[in-house]
Amino acid sequence: MLICMKPSAPEISDLKTRIMERYKAQTLSCAEIGRMAKVDQSQVWRICTGKFHTISNNVVQVCKVLGVQMETVQIRPGEDDASWRRLETSLRNLWDQTPKGAKRIVKVLDSMAEWRTD
Repeated sequence: MLICMKPSAPEISDLKTRIMERYKAQTLSCAEIGRMAKVDQSQVWRICTGKFHTISNNVVQVCKVLGVQMETVQIRPGEDDASWRRLETSLRNLWDQTPKGAKRIVKVLDSMAEWRTD
């Protein structure tokens, strides 16, 4: 499943600027970044030159390689996104409504994110 984040116009503009600045400041080629991010080099070029409109997995992977932080971007799944609703329901069922429980779930999910090999 491919999840694309739909940031606001200022958020996407800020992210594009930070990606382009980081890309210009380092010495890796698009091909090298692509190998490290497991993204086709033509996609890397488009991302590094700000030619994208949504935050796809490829954008996230390139940001990781370039060291671009994405905390300022909010995830706004569509209300009609069935996959998101299933995920949200599962999380709500899992959570015991305590701060400690939330921290535990986040810790598990963060460790699982490291396993991704897209």
